[in-house]
Amino acid sequence: MHPDFLSILTGLRRRFPATPIQITTNGMALTPATISSLAGLGRVKLVVSLNSATLSGRRRLMGDNNPTAVLRAVASLRERGIPFDGSIVAMPHLVGWDDLRQTIAFLARWGATTIRIFLPGYTRYTRREWVPPGGMGEELRALIAGEGERTRVPLILEPPFIKDLLPRILGVIENTPADRAGLKRGDIITAVNGKRPFSRVDAFRQVQEAEKVVIDFCREGATFQVCLEKEEGASPGFVMASDLDPDFFRQFTDRVRRLVQGRALVATSILAAPLLVSALERIKEGLPSLEIVLFPIGPLAAISAAAVSSSWRIFWLSWRTGLETGGRSAFLSLGLPLTWEQGLAGLFLPWSFRKL
Repeated sequence: MHPDFLSILTGLRRRFPATPIQITTNGMALTPATISSLAGLGRVKLVVSLNSATLSGRRRLMGDNNPTAVLRAVASLRERGIPFDGSIVAMPHLVGWDDLRQTIAFLARWGATTIRIFLPGYTRYTRREWVPPGGMGEELRALIAGEGERTRVPLILEPPFIKDLLPRILGVIENTPADRAGLKRGDIITAVNGKRPFSRVDAFRQVQEAEKVVIDFCREGATFQVCLEKEEGASPGFVMASDLDPDFFRQFTDRVRRLVQGRALVATSILAAPLLVSALERIKEGLPSLEIVLFPIGPLAAISAAAVSSSWRIFWLSWRTGLETGGRSAFLSLGLPLTWEQGLAGLFLPWSFRKL
């Protein structure tokens, strides 16, 4: 920890007395004195990247020589009035699946608002034994589905591996407007104030922006309606995976219409492809002269595909997931349209559409 960390925070609080402060920590610097100082600042929220709540797991993954102190510190946050979200990089191939279950249970028991579980990423510099085995994503999804039935704390898998734009609720935070309205994990929002949402991002945004909102939703095949009341702009308290922003999608299709007369190749990631397919199905009739082909693999494969027809316009889209709570969202990049003869460099010069 930076030696002036607490002094810097005190200065920030003095300058911005009402601004929430969010801090990410692995817990090792959460001494009783530090926790007391954070509690005194007020409006502080932590993201605790715990990764493991077992003594052996923390030693293996975190190099933590005093894991008991970290676990004791995390367990004390709620009673000191410091809200926190839990974060876990899933490494069951190193510490076992039961270690992951125990870590989820620990965070839920001691008051985590949400728990995010990440499929580990790696580079060519990662030690071979740290690289997750093939198929671990499927096992992780199954485990989170099971654990989600046993805890009320929303569990968010990153990346979410979603295949559609259905506004399905991942979880509901306790003692929030959504909780008081009776919404539950698995509910699918079908209308917000009578309007069908385009996607999860659209549904969440419509509810967040409203002060009083009527929500129609589907639960186990039956339809229901609730009235949710909250402050305008405040989070409703339900959690959704982030998918596709309708404003971005409209910009994308409008630009394609302006620049393309015939066929267009859309090169995109494996994660984004099913979402784009779902979105394009809804406006198929609005693109009579345009054929969009999704190519859900890497840029080199897209280049090879483009070589097949140099007359195609090429669009490169990338997608990054995000937790859709309180305004955090996905980012997308829309590549410059170009013909094959104009060169390949444009594929790697994306326009960035900022916060969605």
